[in-house]
Amino acid sequence: MPLTSKKPPLPSEDKRWRIVNGTMRRHGYARDALIETLHTVQESFGFLDKVSLRFVADSLRVPLSQAYGVATFYHFFTMKPPGEHAQTPSIRLSVNFWPAVSPTSPHFHVSESREN
Repeated sequence: MPLTSKKPPLPSEDKRWRIVNGTMRRHGYARDALIETLHTVQESFGFLDKVSLRFVADSLRVPLSQAYGVATFYHFFTMKPPGEHAQTPSIRLSVNFWPAVSPTSPHFHVSESREN
């Protein structure tokens, strides 16, 4: 009697799970597809939760502790859903806090001396 591993059912009817399942299928449900599959979950849902970790771990036949360890070790995975108002730091943020000084301002001063 051949040993066949039964794949767990998709956690919900959400089409994003089909994308995740496609990633695992493309890699032959190999254990070493864990990181790429977690990336797909993160891209599809915005974060990793208990349901997604358990589904991926069961599908790839890795311990849940290993999937959780990978998800918490790498900084690009997040276990929390994104906030309603995402904030991204501006490159010009420090410039915005400088007082407005123009060449015609009395506070503008150019030093002529150079020390070598």
